[in-house]
Amino acid sequence: DILPFIHSKLLKHYKRKDVLRAIDVGAGSCFGTRLLASLHSDHYVYSRMEVEAVDYVPDRARWVQATAPEINYIVKDLFELPSRSWDIVVCSHVVEHVPEPRKFIEKLSDICRGFAFVYSPYNENPRIPHHINTITEVDYAGLPCETHIMKSMGWHPDKLGDMCILAVIDCRASPA
Repeated sequence: DILPFIHSKLLKHYKRKDVLRAIDVGAGSCFGTRLLASLHSDHYVYSRMEVEAVDYVPDRARWVQATAPEINYIVKDLFELPSRSWDIVVCSHVVEHVPEPRKFIEKLSDICRGFAFVYSPYNENPRIPHHINTITEVDYAGLPCETHIMKSMGWHPDKLGDMCILAVIDCRASPA
């Protein structure tokens, strides 16, 4: 769902010859990470990306390393990652699970020096089990971002009204 938005930012702000660092935060089994890495393993689909993944669950690391050796899978908490280290930050269907979504979103912005793409269910009511937050535009208020509300093929595509929100945060400005 979010690839067209990533590609739009690449076309507008980067060059085909660029080699960008990308990280998938809360990558889980790395399904999306592997798709991004395979599309951008060379300069064929515009900029090449060195794609990493981070998740705090160590159980998946061995499986990802065996099935996707091209991806550097880091077992770490988001808040342990260094500032301004990645050009592209992707975080899909994670922010609704964390205790303090705004703090989490701000840390995603902190580790990014380009664009952060934060994707989640939108205005979920009622929430499914394990979703502890209902995410709306309010969660991104005051950030340099654009938000998009859309239907998702991966999030209840058959349920009328179940939508997702994508925030595209511009992290290129120097931190205060």
